[in-house]
Amino acid sequence: FPVTIESAEDDTEEIHSFVFTQHPFFKAQFARGKIDFICTRNPVTKTVLVNNAKLWFEFSSQSQGEMAFNYLIESLMPISTIHKFGSTNGAQRAEFSDAKEKTGFGKVRIRLTADNLDRNVFKILFELENEL
Repeated sequence: FPVTIESAEDDTEEIHSFVFTQHPFFKAQFARGKIDFICTRNPVTKTVLVNNAKLWFEFSSQSQGEMAFNYLIESLMPISTIHKFGSTNGAQRAEFSDAKEKTGFGKVRIRLTADNLDRNVFKILFELENEL
């Protein structure tokens, strides 16, 4: 059935997602990947501003997820000036920062966790922010 969306005068938040099965730089064996762009659309100016992005990798086993997580840590250690590791409720977390880089993507957080709905699926979330 048709859906009518009325235009709003205020900015609206949108998420644009792209799903993929291969990545040009990340060679780990993953079942599926997804990148989410969190955007704000201004209906008056017809502009879309990307506020954040989140990159997900989904794995069919815990061991595949852990190998990929360790690979990412090894890749980011040499280029970060500050790093921090931790875990919460079984989820692993690694945060990296480049104190010299004041603009761009100087902070990243990587999390490895079991899926909320299917405990046989493991996910890595790659975020462009952290607490460092």
